[in-house]
Amino acid sequence: MPYRKKLNFTTDGLKAAATAIERLRNFKLRLETEKFPEGSDHNILLRTETALRQFEESLDDDLNTAEALAAVFEFVRDANTAMDSGVFHAANAGPALDLLNRFDRIFAVLEVNRKETGISGADVERLIAERVQAKKNRDFPRSDQIRQELLDGGVILEDTKEGVRWKRK
Repeated sequence: MPYRKKLNFTTDGLKAAATAIERLRNFKLRLETEKFPEGSDHNILLRTETALRQFEESLDDDLNTAEALAAVFEFVRDANTAMDSGVFHAANAGPALDLLNRFDRIFAVLEVNRKETGISGADVERLIAERVQAKKNRDFPRSDQIRQELLDGGVILEDTKEGVRWKRK
């Protein structure tokens, strides 16, 4: 939607925006933490370049943010599908992250403000280590208490086969 058009703000619209931001943050987390097969898939590199070009051209077209957002979200959908099917490779993650970083230089929504959550990354890591130790000691009430403490501080834990991942709400 070019910047000259009027926007209609609604509660549903704000909820949809929050969901979209969460989707982008989850995709970024997946790129940063998931283990992909070594190498590169040429088609995904081309798809990433196309998404970046569409994103840039949309912004150059009278700041058409709707088309710019569509280019990024279509890429996210395609990349997630490629990840799920095993054709996304380790060398494809860097260019995908570059696209997200370019996006975030304009929209600034991927990094969570620490003041919003009230807990530092170092504190999160410390509590995760304490929780892992509590689980090893079979102190499940303490493990659950730490998970809840982190959740109350705006941090969501995900136990994966590679270990614990965390993200901010």
